[in-house]
Amino acid sequence: MGISVRGKWLRHLENVERLQQLRDGIRDDDRESAAMAMAVCLRGLRLDDAEIARYVAVLAAKCLPPLDERAQRFAIATAAEYRAMDHGACNCWFPRLLNVTAYEAEFLTGWSSAAEAQRWAEIARPTADRMPDRTTH
Repeated sequence: MGISVRGKWLRHLENVERLQQLRDGIRDDDRESAAMAMAVCLRGLRLDDAEIARYVAVLAAKCLPPLDERAQRFAIATAAEYRAMDHGACNCWFPRLLNVTAYEAEFLTGWSSAAEAQRWAEIARPTADRMPDRTTH
């Protein structure tokens, strides 16, 4: 029996939190991305905007330097645009978004490093030689 959709979103959320612990806080370059990733996960779990804002505020306070309220609101609003994102797509998207290293990936369930995720994304990307020929129909 496989893991539920809710369980998969919880796993992504745990990975964001574990990444924060591994890095002793989310550093400057990844703060907005981490807030957005957390908000995407919380939307996937069907939390409302007020609940999402509370969780993002806790993450933001642990960032180095702390993420300001304007940036928090922007991350939450941006996450709303990814409402339809499939949790499976997050296995590739989150590691690239958060610049996950190979070392960090060893501690994150279901995530690879950013480099590995990029390689998989390139393999999956349609190219001219892999596109179906639509001229014959």
